[in-house]
Amino acid sequence: MKKILLLFIVVQLLTMQLTAQVTTFFYGKDKIDSKNWTAALYSVEIYGPYTLVTIELIPKKNLKRMTYWTSRNTVIVIKDRIIELPIDGFATKLENGLIGIRSQPFSGDWGWTNVKKGEKYYYTLHFDGCIPPGVTNFTMIDRGNSYGEHGYQFWNYQLNNPPIGGTSFNEASIKDNIIQLSDEICGIYESVKSGGYKLGCINDSGTYKLLFLDGDKNLDWWRIGDLKATLRPTATPGIYKADWYMGMKDLRDDVIITFDGSCMRVSIDDETTDYLKMFPTADMPNETDSWSGTGFALKDKYVVTNYHVIEKAKNIKLHGIQGNFSESYNAEIVATDKFNDLAILRITDYDFKGFGTIPYNVKTTLTDVGEEIFVLGYPLTNTMGNEIKLTTGVISSRSGFQGDMSQYQISAPVQPGNSGGPLFDSKGNIIGIVSAKHKDAENVGYAIKTSYLHNLIESSDLSNILPQNNEISSFKLSGKVKAVKDYVYYITCSSE
Repeated sequence: MKKILLLFIVVQLLTMQLTAQVTTFFYGKDKIDSKNWTAALYSVEIYGPYTLVTIELIPKKNLKRMTYWTSRNTVIVIKDRIIELPIDGFATKLENGLIGIRSQPFSGDWGWTNVKKGEKYYYTLHFDGCIPPGVTNFTMIDRGNSYGEHGYQFWNYQLNNPPIGGTSFNEASIKDNIIQLSDEICGIYESVKSGGYKLGCINDSGTYKLLFLDGDKNLDWWRIGDLKATLRPTATPGIYKADWYMGMKDLRDDVIITFDGSCMRVSIDDETTDYLKMFPTADMPNETDSWSGTGFALKDKYVVTNYHVIEKAKNIKLHGIQGNFSESYNAEIVATDKFNDLAILRITDYDFKGFGTIPYNVKTTLTDVGEEIFVLGYPLTNTMGNEIKLTTGVISSRSGFQGDMSQYQISAPVQPGNSGGPLFDSKGNIIGIVSAKHKDAENVGYAIKTSYLHNLIESSDLSNILPQNNEISSFKLSGKVKAVKDYVYYITCSSE
């Protein structure tokens, strides 16, 4: 019988590989005293399908026997006890990253013989389920047996358990992606079941992704824009396999998702959930009514971009201020120069706290041909994503398209969406505002000289809004980009 039991445990050990996602060590700092020893929480290890909790025991004197005990009514509680992870055994860690779970762990005399005073002893509890990424409060409760006896309990410890799956998308940028791409799959879908998910399906650089927009309010570790699933195409159009994050953010790679143009069906094991496509609506016009560009910060609440970026816009939003893409700010037009394709915007939100210290200078004198330059912006966000993009080149000419003296010709590649972005020289001075590319030539773009921006500011009684302090001239290119990228903004416009 002992041989059979030993064989059973070995099989378990060989089939459970330890791959911790997150481990928080407490090192037994907070002691719980009992008559013959002290106990403390030592560590919490979070894995995909389970969680391990290790407890430290230190005898106060030499003992022939020191035992430990935990009732089968022990749970890890999550979100004010709305979710509980039950205990299912004592874990044994072995070499090569293997773990074994003792079956029937709540009967028996577990512990150590001939223990020494002051030495440290450890035992580990195995819980069925994963603490979701982003949940940082840890509480373990032992409700005890019918006699009221219970083991150790630990309340309100803080875990190192960062969230996963976050993106820079919000509902506005998701809709922008959907409208720009305009295919049958992209859209916003809502579950037909009460309390189900609201998801946005986007095409991110050629890959379909589902992003979280709304759902069960109890699952507050989910944030708007979090990745819900990444879709992989199959040989059958409209049918995809998906890497799908469940409610607790544990990952499944065998989920089947199908689209029929108006609905999305998600199949997990034997359960299917239908989602109705809610956006774009059937009565929306086919022509695009939203678009995007780039802008950069001036002093106070002012931002510069191209006139053609904000032309006909009734709604203008700025994204990425201080690197935060989860929030956007409303802006109004305060000055324009249609002939030279320039516009100055002002942020109107009352809670806007300012840009902080702007690290670059706007240089209004001419720059020589051959000067090395770099461009930052948000081109083609529907396929390239909305992370800021860098291109480099040189000043090719002091005149632009058809000899236009208000422009530089540059060799740095630019695309739609770069419009309104800053053109920097090698020292990190802004010397131009990117405006266009030559459609019939490779790597030929144009930027409006900053002297024309200076003229617009002076003629609009907006004096002293040009940044004058260059703090990045000695930085390497990567350092310059890191320092200025939080002052270059993704602009979304709408005719609504």
